[in-house]
Order: sequence, then C-alpha cells, then structure tokens
Amino acid sequence: MGENLDHSTNSPLPVVGTVNDEENATIKPQGPHPSRQEKSDFDSERRPTHHLHRWIWFITGPTACGKTTIAKSLASALKFSFLEGDDYHPKASVEKMSRGEPLNDEDRAGWLQALKEHEIAQPQKKQTNGDDPEGKSRHLVTTCSALKKHYRDLLRQGGEEAKDLRVRFVFLDASEETLTKRAAERKGHFAGANLVHSQFEALERPDENEKDVVVVNVEGSLEDSERQAEMKLKEEMGKDDGSFLEVL
Repeated sequence: MGENLDHSTNSPLPVVGTVNDEENATIKPQGPHPSRQEKSDFDSERRPTHHLHRWIWFITGPTACGKTTIAKSLASALKFSFLEGDDYHPKASVEKMSRGEPLNDEDRAGWLQALKEHEIAQPQKKQTNGDDPEGKSRHLVTTCSALKKHYRDLLRQGGEEAKDLRVRFVFLDASEETLTKRAAERKGHFAGANLVHSQFEALERPDENEKDVVVVNVEGSLEDSERQAEMKLKEEMGKDDGSFLEVL
C-alpha cells in the first residue's frame, strides 16, 4: 500500500528538495518506494552495534542455588536461548556426582571446554530483536557452576576468540546452610545435599576485580530472585549499549 505524503506547510514531514531561497523550495520528484527487501537491507546497514554482537550469560553458583530455574526464567524474559550446562557433563562425571563424590579440576576440564566451544559456535545470524524466526536466539543463557576463577577465565576465553561476543556471569549467592536444605528437599537431581559442602570448599567467590560478574542474593523467594536477576541483567546490558534494551 502506497504512502500518502503531505508536503504542505502544515505537514510535520520534512520537504525533500533543494532550497532556492528562504520562501521557495524545489521539490525533487520521488522515485518508486523501495521494496520491503531493499528497506531491510538499508536498515541493516545502519543498524546499531547491539544488533551485531551476541550475549552469553552464564548462571553460576553451587548446587541447589537455583541455576536452572532462574536461567530458564531469564531466557524467557529476554527471549534468549537456554542451555542446560549439566547436559554437557560426561556420563562418568554424572555417575561420580550421583555417588556423592565431588568433581575435581580434571573432571571439569572437558566439560568447561565443551561449554566454551558451544558458546563460540552459537548461531551467528543477525537479527533485529534477538529472536530467531524459528525460536532459536543467537543470544544465550546457560547454567554452569563455574565455582573457581580459572573456570570462569576459561569461559571468558570464548569471548576473546569469537567476534562480537559478550560473555557475562551471574553468581547466585546463598549460604551453605540454605543450599544444603534445598538440595535435601529437591527430587530427581543427581547432585544431592552431600555435594553442597564440597562445592563450598572449592568455591572461589567472584570479587570486585571480576567486572563481568553480577551477584544476585537468592536467600529469599524464587520470585524475588528472578526479579533481581532480570533487573541486574538489563542494567548490565544497558551499560554496554543502552539501545539493546529497546528491542526487549
């Protein structure tokens, strides 16, 4: 459907032409309106940088802190893809944790490498609003305990190796007592309450030098934790490029 452009003096639309004097303007004839595809190409050339880079948020913390639940909530709110990091554990590691045996650095090395490779390989398709028409966003929220700083450093390398990739972390913070109680109450998870203590022994809490980590206290209700996490993610992404929030 064509556009009805009003070039009268009362029209808020700009007059396209060359000004001969203060009172008169010569109106240049308008060519055919660009096709929908041409408009799309034109817009993409001028699209702000927030449409070009990718975001990957790792939701971290000890077992039973709510990583999966909060990550799914964030993925839904932000229209990002969701990845369950535990799915990348090899069978031997899952069996080990099911027996209540903590994983060591060697056990975690292959798992972290697999997650890093996935973050780099995440779809690169450019989109205007972070959504893929098929429901697969090029932005990602994924779970990963990332208990130690050098684990997080390995995941950060993905952001250094992949073009236009923003890697950020959320640390879900709660006491050992709280998480032991929650782990004992949940059903059907391979990581039981007996793993909480060993994970706290291994835990290296992010400090002020890790500028890419936001901390969310999850001692309260799940709804409050989800609300805090969403607010802090949007705030952090707004610092990087405030216009990103216009498409959420």
